[in-house]
Amino acid sequence: MVALVAFLIVSAVVISGYRAPRQGAGDSPCRDEPVGGATVIVVQPKRASPGQDIVLPANVQAFKDAPITRARTAT
Repeated sequence: MVALVAFLIVSAVVISGYRAPRQGAGDSPCRDEPVGGATVIVVQPKRASPGQDIVLPANVQAFKDAPITRARTAT
């Protein structure tokens, strides 16, 4: 008798777990309809003038210098 009651309780929990997400499927916040109150401003990107340079405080230097003793050129 206890096993039957436990089985019925577990079955009811499992069935309600499968049915609960499907009941509210129409109330999903992810819908294709526009939501009122949302305002979006769209702007087109523009190229900056070429006179603007960005100067960063850094320098690049090799850890070790390697002399080129034998260079080949393609002719």
